[in-house]
Amino acid sequence: MALLKMPQVSSLFAELLPHADIEIFVKPEWGANVAGSGPLIKAKLQELAQQTKAFKSSVSHNPSLGGFALLRCQGDLSNKAIGFDTEEKLRIKPEIARRVCESAAEYEAAPSAAALWCAKEAAFKSMRGPYQPKVLPFIEVSGWKKDSHFETFVARPRHNFEFLKTFGVTWNKDSYQFAIACCLTHF
Repeated sequence: MALLKMPQVSSLFAELLPHADIEIFVKPEWGANVAGSGPLIKAKLQELAQQTKAFKSSVSHNPSLGGFALLRCQGDLSNKAIGFDTEEKLRIKPEIARRVCESAAEYEAAPSAAALWCAKEAAFKSMRGPYQPKVLPFIEVSGWKKDSHFETFVARPRHNFEFLKTFGVTWNKDSYQFAIACCLTHF
């Protein structure tokens, strides 16, 4: 199994998620074009659940790669959620990414169409529950900053619930784009 242990990603969230550990597990055998890949991912998550008491997870597939991200944290995880997305960079065409933006400025501020798409997908997955927007265009991604070989971003629902704080990071490796978003709810 390929484990992308990304300490740089974890350090970006250190202030937001003290004592957190983020791990990403990806395998070509878990890609969407592989029959039975979903149950294989579910089995691995169940195995990890027996080893670890407290974690949140998020699953993503693209045709040739699938996997999940784990957020492990000491303490209460009830107000935290993680979203993970992976995509083949060449599959995300600019016209597709533009369709999930409310304005041209949102698209133009992003590092790439693939980074924007994955950021929105990861943010959407992290905004679980009754406050999750219905579709990707209802999520605004902004505040892009370059940090080493990562880009960080902030995401929020367009209906602007102030108690949802979503921060994320995107990066690419080989022909893939990845994104992780962590949503903190403060009620």
